[in-house]
Amino acid sequence: MKIRLSEDILPISELKKNTVRVMDQLKNSNRPMVITINGKAEAVILSTKLFEKLVSEKVKTV
Repeated sequence: MKIRLSEDILPISELKKNTVRVMDQLKNSNRPMVITINGKAEAVILSTKLFEKLVSEKVKTV
């Protein structure tokens, strides 16, 4: 899983304006997205499918 800076870092204002498009991108790309506020990374969002995969992998290693 590799983050693409041109696609996977997004200002919160863009998320607010284009929520449906961003949600579709999350589902289709299978990559997390970094949300910025005032140019600083503040949160990471990911699809449910990717979240479940990551949690499953973590449980297997514990």
